[in-house]
Amino acid sequence: LREVSTMLRSGGADEQQIADVMAQSGSVLLAAAVFSHLAGTLLLGYWWRTLAAAEKRFGAEFRELRLGRVLGMPLTLVLVAGLVFAVELVQNLAPLAMLAFVLQGLAVVHAWAYARNWHPGYLAPLYVMLAVPPLMVLTILPLGTLGLVDNWLNLRARFRSRQ
Repeated sequence: LREVSTMLRSGGADEQQIADVMAQSGSVLLAAAVFSHLAGTLLLGYWWRTLAAAEKRFGAEFRELRLGRVLGMPLTLVLVAGLVFAVELVQNLAPLAMLAFVLQGLAVVHAWAYARNWHPGYLAPLYVMLAVPPLMVLTILPLGTLGLVDNWLNLRARFRSRQ
């Protein structure tokens, strides 16, 4: 948030505009944090459940995780509307839509690594980048874009055809 306020000041924004952006950014960041923690907790809980039941299906199911057309279309429209319109509701929902596509992007990366027979440790830097705030922004955008593209073009079908 400090970097955003510094950038706004250098762009000529006055203190009231900066305060408005900071107030909205705080609520958006809170909603995004709650959503990501909820999704992460649910995935972690499901993984532990499959481990406790001695089932090995979590990896395969996660690699197939996708929003589909029914959820993908409205979320894509929310992202596009967030770029075009300055409506507060749309601006608050756009980061949540992006996080949904980030989860799908993570599934695509895992499917790609699985198709290439990578060691699971090769994905560790990705998760470190997702945990470090300055690198998080640089990681979320490509993962969200990858999830969005996969939702419409089914990139994982191409991975399976190469096996």
